[in-house]
Amino acid sequence: MEKGLRCSGSIPYGYLAGKEDKYDWIIDEEAAAVVRWIFQSIIDGKCVRDIGKELRTEQIPIPSAHWERIGAPVRAAGYADPYAWSNSTVGGILKRPEYMGRMVLGKTVCENYRTKTHCKTEPEEQYVIDGLSLSL
Repeated sequence: MEKGLRCSGSIPYGYLAGKEDKYDWIIDEEAAAVVRWIFQSIIDGKCVRDIGKELRTEQIPIPSAHWERIGAPVRAAGYADPYAWSNSTVGGILKRPEYMGRMVLGKTVCENYRTKTHCKTEPEEQYVIDGLSLSL
């Protein structure tokens, strides 16, 4: 984390792990276009609920369905409808700092490696890297 390298397997929708170096992120142009559209829709005054409805109507796959379709690791286990964009999915995309060129590492720590319980860290304990060159 001190070197600015990702320490978890979680990569935001719109990015993929590099083939040569898993710490590299590459832009997934298909998903990045959806992320850009979501942000532009907010700028244009649409609400999160309406954005989700429009994505569903246009049959844009949710992140898990997209990752499964392109053969990338799927982070969410199971889904009933591959087009069921929820308010929390759209809102979660809007809250991700990576889309603004900022990475926050160390948001949680593993309290017990046996039970794999995690707890949130205080902001002063986190590593913040600004100026990511892969801003969507």
